[in-house]
Amino acid sequence: NISELTCHMNTDAKTPQTRNSNKWEYLFFAVFATYMIGQYLLLNRILLYFPSGFETENFYSPIAVHVAKDGFQGILNYLGGEMPPNMPYGPTFRPPLYPVTLAVLYLLTSANEVYALILNNIYLSLTVLFTYLTGRFISQRVGFLASFLLMMDIILISEANSTHSDSLFLVLVSSAHYFLFRFTIAPEKIGNLVFSAILISLA
Repeated sequence: NISELTCHMNTDAKTPQTRNSNKWEYLFFAVFATYMIGQYLLLNRILLYFPSGFETENFYSPIAVHVAKDGFQGILNYLGGEMPPNMPYGPTFRPPLYPVTLAVLYLLTSANEVYALILNNIYLSLTVLFTYLTGRFISQRVGFLASFLLMMDIILISEANSTHSDSLFLVLVSSAHYFLFRFTIAPEKIGNLVFSAILISLA
């Protein structure tokens, strides 16, 4: 009985490494939650002065508004190479995924750039999360430090509060790396590699 009790205690006891690992995980989610609250407050503040967000390179949203006027047929026409009139760019100027994403968003809500800014901030939050999850394959500390440095990047925050494609690009790349790491750990799960390839091709 004593040996069984000792075995049970050893099984349930947390090692110092486990406790330290959990500390970094708890710290990440506490900082991450604070970061998302900060995103919400900052976006509300920005909208007081810039109702459409920061407007440098503001051509994605006008394309999406034009495409959304014709519904999903407009999206198909855009993917086929049709560009809005008065746009100085050809249909191959940039990859079409971000304007299409905005067009679908505008169809589901309304042609209001506030929705695009909310979506970009969600993309940024997901990028931070995928960065942590990828770094965690090395250690919880690496995952926290990598994601923390990302959270401190002012340029990424600025891009998330503009109707730019960078936030979508980042979440696609970071999620592609996450699934690629999962494949390297478990090569028999080929679905992770396929999913990673799809994500990086969309980026």
